[in-house]
Parts: sequence; structure tokens; C-alpha cells
Amino acid sequence: TYTFYLTHTHGAKLWVNDVSTPLINEWGSSGQHSATIALTAGQFYDIKVEWQHTTGLAELRLEWESTSQTREV
Repeated sequence: TYTFYLTHTHGAKLWVNDVSTPLINEWGSSGQHSATIALTAGQFYDIKVEWQHTTGLAELRLEWESTSQTREV
């Protein structure tokens, strides 16, 4: 099981493995959001992030972790 974290301003969405529904769907909000997904270690997966920024300071950070991998950007 892998956990993905999105820290962002004004709205963001995260898709993993080309699914139709975002794993994280926080359009119109700011902050840190997370979600978990079962993936196979050593296999490649498509990752897509959409982000909107409207005014002020901008921030977008994608991090991940698993039981054998510490949290990292």
C-alpha cells in the first residue's frame, strides 16, 4: 500500500495508473490531502497532477511513502 500526499494552494487533483476517478480530488481547496492505493513494487505507473492557482503565494508538492519507503518528494 502506498500513500500519496498533495500539498497545494487553490486546488489539485491526482490520478495514479490512468484511472478515470482522481485518487485525490480537492479542486477549490488548499492544504495537504492524502490517499492510499495498492500498487506493485518495481512496476511503473502513470501519475497525473492537475493544479490551479489563482492569487498570492503558490505551492504544489507531491510526496509518497509505503511501509518500506519513508515519505519523500
